[in-house]
Amino acid sequence: RSEPMRIRDFLAAFTLLLLAFLIYGLIAGGWIKPRGEITIAGGPDGGAYAVFARELATQLRTQEDGRLRGLTMITSGSRENISLLRKGEAEFGLVQSAPPEGDEITLVAPLYSEILHILIRQADKSTIRGVSDLRRKRVALGEAKSGTREVAGFVLKHFGVEAETRTVSPHVGITQLLSGEVDALCFLAAMHAPLLDKALSNGSLSLVPVANRDELVGMCSRTPHLVVTSIPPASYHGGASGALPEHEVATVGLESLLVCHRDVRPGVVRNVAEALFRGRARMTGRIPGLAQIQEPDNTRWLPYPVHRGADAYYRRGEPGFLERYAEVIALIFSLGLSAMAGIAALRKLSIRRKKNRIDAFYTQLGEVMEDVIGKNLSSDEMERVEGELWRIRKVAFKALTRDKLKADESFRILQD
Repeated sequence: RSEPMRIRDFLAAFTLLLLAFLIYGLIAGGWIKPRGEITIAGGPDGGAYAVFARELATQLRTQEDGRLRGLTMITSGSRENISLLRKGEAEFGLVQSAPPEGDEITLVAPLYSEILHILIRQADKSTIRGVSDLRRKRVALGEAKSGTREVAGFVLKHFGVEAETRTVSPHVGITQLLSGEVDALCFLAAMHAPLLDKALSNGSLSLVPVANRDELVGMCSRTPHLVVTSIPPASYHGGASGALPEHEVATVGLESLLVCHRDVRPGVVRNVAEALFRGRARMTGRIPGLAQIQEPDNTRWLPYPVHRGADAYYRRGEPGFLERYAEVIALIFSLGLSAMAGIAALRKLSIRRKKNRIDAFYTQLGEVMEDVIGKNLSSDEMERVEGELWRIRKVAFKALTRDKLKADESFRILQD
């Protein structure tokens, strides 16, 4: 390939490299906003997860001016959301903190604590005072792939309680509890979840503890994602029954998390994290538990690694990509300019040398022509002159193939 082509290739490659470096810096720094559509897997209709997913989608639509739209899915809860993320049917989802299975799921943000509520009818308060009293009772445990069913099932198994369990949604479970079709309902939810507030305000239901605090400490020592907690007295409006519960209710809880698949683009995850924390004041009006939301740190046990896009948002106060690598970028740019200047100088030197070589061939040609012009040469002398001319031509072509001459007008005149 000719020298000018090599120089052009080098300049094009250097320019593309520099542009790619700058574009990456702008994206990493959040200056370029992504576009598209994401799906957020929520939870049962009317539950806190479904409400949260809708509120987050609304905040995204407001913040991103329609560039990044959020669609929401009604699901059975945590377990189904994990499955949807793994199958690629959703990009984001709400899950309960639990030991992870596989490494496809990453953390966007911890949200709020969810507490296991055990609801019974007011009329059964004297006979059902805790989980142990649910033996051989009819208990609504939530939907098949819900976090409620997983946690409540673990609790019943730990205390050796064999109950007649029902796989129903919280909505259906509350209806069955009020009608007497079940004796108790287990519901893992944030304090003041809309469905809980509405159910307890009926005046016909009450709350019972899981067990005493010491027993719960022992149970939670078996698994790091469950913690001992309580429902303070008078947390709920109990209608005609007065504020509920009458006394502190010992129970267990865990943390709810906003997660995403690890392959979701960092720019998208960063924008979702930003929407969450910017909109938390507004969303807390619908989901009081969001008042607890904090950016993750190294002092908390979290089951999933933080997605690099969310991590970029949490490190937004640190120097950005372009700031951190400004000196490196400047050095690369300077070296590139120096290289281009050096190449230009070498090119000029090469052109000058080629011109000098073509001049040398013209000098040799002139010397040969001096022996011919105005003279009557014998056939032997003419043969010698022709041989010399062919030698000059051959040497010139050889120099051309070795890129020591330039195939310009001067070379063509020489060959003619």
